[in-house]
Amino acid sequence: FWYSKFTIDTLCDATRESLALCNGKRVAFLSTPSLFFSLKSNERKECAVFDFDKSLGSCGGNYHFYDFNHPTNIDDGCRGQFDLVVIDPPFIS
Repeated sequence: FWYSKFTIDTLCDATRESLALCNGKRVAFLSTPSLFFSLKSNERKECAVFDFDKSLGSCGGNYHFYDFNHPTNIDDGCRGQFDLVVIDPPFIS
């Protein structure tokens, strides 16, 4: 939620371009819910958001709880399932 519209559009376009280069479609958005929700609904179907904010659970199976204090603590079913991971550090200094 700290990104400007220009930054969101640029990062979403870069995500699409990266997927096109590798013929991929699955993206894990790690601590970047604003990017996940800025994608078109049909694009989000193949993506997942990993975040600490449990209120994001409203996006169904596309939400996975993620605590950056325990970075390897993710569901085993998610490992190796994504073509691209978009990560934003959780701290702003």
